[in-house]
Parts: sequence; structure tokens; C-alpha cells
Amino acid sequence: MFYIGQKVVCIDDKIKKFRVGELKEDTIYTVKGFNDYDKGLILREIKSPAHHGAYLNERFIPLSAYSKNAEALEQLFKELDLQVN
Repeated sequence: MFYIGQKVVCIDDKIKKFRVGELKEDTIYTVKGFNDYDKGLILREIKSPAHHGAYLNERFIPLSAYSKNAEALEQLFKELDLQVN
């Protein structure tokens, strides 16, 4: 699903009510490697959590998918005559 060097966007930085380490939602990261145990992502920009060694891959989507979603929302807003800031 993901590959080394790929740009990804965090879509979930929460674990219950708390943020997961330095991970920030809607932020772009680069895949540096993978955890062999659960295929979690090791990211270039931030240190992985010590107890897991990587972030769950379910917390990310490829940047290309995120960009397409943003473009689709912008088009929908335009069609609905809503202001986009």
C-alpha cells in the first residue's frame, strides 16, 4: 500500500482523547521505512513512538488521495456557492 519515499498525510492523530506522540493531523510526512511486525510507518520528519517503533498505517493516506479529496471538496463548495477560504 505504501512505499519508502512516499508522501503521506496524517488523517488521525488521536488515541482516545490524546494525541499520538508528535503526530499531527493534516500534516504531510515522508515514509522512511516500515515496522516488520505490523507494517506500521516509520516517518522521516518525526521520531516514531518508542513502544511501537512505528505509526499504524491506518492513520495515513497517500498525499495524492488527500489532494484529490481537497480538490473534490473545493469543487463541491463552488457548486454550492460557498466561500472557500
